[in-house]
Amino acid sequence: IKCSIVQSGLQAQIRKKYPGYFGPVQQASLHPEKDIPEGLTVKSLFSGEEHLYVMDITNAGIQSVRRLEDGKGKQRFLQKFVTTYFHNGPAAMQNAPAAYYDDAYTIFQWMWDGKIASRYLLIPDGWFGFLPFDALVTDSVYKRNTAQWPFLLKQSVTSLAYSLQTYRRQSAVADGKHAQLTGFFISAAGLPAVEEEYKAVHKNAAAIYFKDGEATLAAFRGQ
Repeated sequence: IKCSIVQSGLQAQIRKKYPGYFGPVQQASLHPEKDIPEGLTVKSLFSGEEHLYVMDITNAGIQSVRRLEDGKGKQRFLQKFVTTYFHNGPAAMQNAPAAYYDDAYTIFQWMWDGKIASRYLLIPDGWFGFLPFDALVTDSVYKRNTAQWPFLLKQSVTSLAYSLQTYRRQSAVADGKHAQLTGFFISAAGLPAVEEEYKAVHKNAAAIYFKDGEATLAAFRGQ
């Protein structure tokens, strides 16, 4: 009984904090692509043992479906890429920038085989879920000056969702009346390209920015 009372109290708190998720259950649309905003491309990824699938969807319907061979091997490649260059800090990238560039472009080629859209909603699967897509490069020509690298971040705005249904639900809940918070957790120490990206974002997006040591819990709570 005590457990039920505690659970009931917790549900009440969640309902109060997130009222939009406790509204009437809406029937799923037979054509969910119709709810995709104009100008947005949904890139849905599926990781299988034998193949990887990449599907591009707009509000006009499915635009393309790609099936990539050796799904298991590509998942291992993604795991090594994410672990080497991101989970273990920036040292590997700093020590072997050309190797990073080649690997980042390889992954980009898996996902893109044509024109890059201006906005993407990425729905990852498997090790794609750990991949910082903005850090992929979009051209095969390597340059020693990292500030000149063609990061995806410079060409397209990307966001993530667990599924298209989740995105639709969140879009319905968001009413645009409340201030929103987005976190960029970056460190420019020793990475000139990151500093350049920060300057570009700062120039084009009006916001309050906290860099490195300034991004403390107290600073966020004060907003």
